[in-house]
Amino acid sequence: MRIFVHILAFVSLLTLVAAWSKEDYEIFDLVTAVENSEGKGTTFYSWLGVTEKANSAEITRAYRKKSLDLHPDKNHGVPGANERYARLGVVAQILRSEGRER
Repeated sequence: MRIFVHILAFVSLLTLVAAWSKEDYEIFDLVTAVENSEGKGTTFYSWLGVTEKANSAEITRAYRKKSLDLHPDKNHGVPGANERYARLGVVAQILRSEGRER
């Protein structure tokens, strides 16, 4: 009986993992990249400085403000400046689109 419960749990977990799409995995990788570059526990929302209830206009405004600070032209010689700036654009796009639900 115990082995049956373990098999059932494994199959359930396998079903959940198989339900994730390529886009979901890309978001997981992006979450990890943001945490690695900005600090543990940093979320897309906290990095942009908006709440989880922010609308698209608020997200766009926060993105524009943050992009001025992170723009590679203002950060000459800073290692990873281009990657952080590119990552910021992807994060803002995710929060403005259906990726937000994911």
